[in-house]
Amino acid sequence: VITSKCKGAVSGFRAVQNAQSLPKHLAKGPCPDLWQALLVALQGGAPSMAVRWMPAHCTKEELCARGGSEEDWTGNDEADKRAKQEARQFAPP
Repeated sequence: VITSKCKGAVSGFRAVQNAQSLPKHLAKGPCPDLWQALLVALQGGAPSMAVRWMPAHCTKEELCARGGSEEDWTGNDEADKRAKQEARQFAPP
């Protein structure tokens, strides 16, 4: 199971997963090459996957009260830290 706090990514993944061809809204939106690559991978026998959404910007207690787990919160917190660290490399001096 892949967990994401981006509803657009989750709904896009599910749309591709349930499609025989790339849905028009994804083909004309941002990153159509990535959606197409996902479609090819899924049709080519990629392992079965599920994607779920989790809320962002909440405390561990709030997330757990909404059905998330401590592992979800910790993973999201670590991903945020790494993203900020990587973004600093491209920030102006």
